[in-house]
Amino acid sequence: MGVKLSGKIAYVTVPYIHLVLAAFFIRGVTLPGAYDGLRFFLYPNIYLLGRTQVWIAAGTEVFYSFSIGLGAFTALGSFNKFHYNFYRDSMIVAFLNVITSIYSVIIVSSFVGFVAFAEDIPISGAVDAGPGLFFEVFPRAFAAMPSSRVSAIFFFLVVLKIGLNSQLVMVGAFITSVLDLFPTSLRIGYYKGLFVLGVCFVNFLIGLSMVTQGGLYVFTLFSNYGDSAFPIIWICFFESIAIGWFYGVRRFSRDIAEMLKWQQIEWYIICWPVTVPIIALLVWIGNIVYWAPLSFSSGYPSWADGLGFCMTLSSMVCIPAGAVYSIFYHMIKGEGPTMTRLKKVIQPTIVPFRYELHVEPDGVEMT
Repeated sequence: MGVKLSGKIAYVTVPYIHLVLAAFFIRGVTLPGAYDGLRFFLYPNIYLLGRTQVWIAAGTEVFYSFSIGLGAFTALGSFNKFHYNFYRDSMIVAFLNVITSIYSVIIVSSFVGFVAFAEDIPISGAVDAGPGLFFEVFPRAFAAMPSSRVSAIFFFLVVLKIGLNSQLVMVGAFITSVLDLFPTSLRIGYYKGLFVLGVCFVNFLIGLSMVTQGGLYVFTLFSNYGDSAFPIIWICFFESIAIGWFYGVRRFSRDIAEMLKWQQIEWYIICWPVTVPIIALLVWIGNIVYWAPLSFSSGYPSWADGLGFCMTLSSMVCIPAGAVYSIFYHMIKGEGPTMTRLKKVIQPTIVPFRYELHVEPDGVEMT
């Protein structure tokens, strides 16, 4: 019921978001100074292409933008039917994501140019990078526009609906994963409702800290460490290794072909074991090389980075810890020779379900 309800909510919120964004787009590009903002943000700087940090930032943004490694698509996709065409939906989501990102950049750029024009300041000084690019430029732009209150109401409704959609997806994905991990404990009686209530309450307390006077400090800490590139790319690297090399890319390809009822392009078979691990590893190493301590406004205390690393390691350590536990478990409690027990560590514990065709004596086919 949760996934069905969130889907129905999305039918209302998503069209509203794009409708308001379309109105902001038309209004933004017609404001004075909009062209200067568009030129500043969209005009390509060829010299920046030679900087390693630019490519690392671009690669990191791909993982962020497509929510790769967060488990949301995996959890929500588990509710689809076996032969559902998820390939088509994946292409649609990827295409709309890129278009919406470019669309939003044009809107923000035009409003930044208008703020710089209205306040008679250079574009580079109109707003700082980070959350201020979104939460500062629009209120300042609305203040200098006629009917500012109406525009502000529509803008913050869009922000509210974007946050609502994100929470529905991410909380739903987390709850689904935990329920699948402990089905006999949390799916009995009212335990599921209590668990969902607990997750929402903890998220509420964390979010409550971000609306205080020091909220941006908390937000920056969570943004740089909690959902940073380190754990996300770390997870993606091991996911691709597990599927491409341990589960077997050919076996995985056959599973997809059985679900779609057609064979996918060979290029995807190369991506899982080769392209994705290499890119993820390079981006992850690049983020380590160019890592810098937290900096925002008046600065952070020295213990803030330590707390941030603990947040990052809390998700990263689960993968090697799980691998070590699995190895020791099979080596101690397993049966047979040493190599046989080690092979069980890398073998999938879930056998893929396959539809088999049976012919009854009366000739009726059953699947």
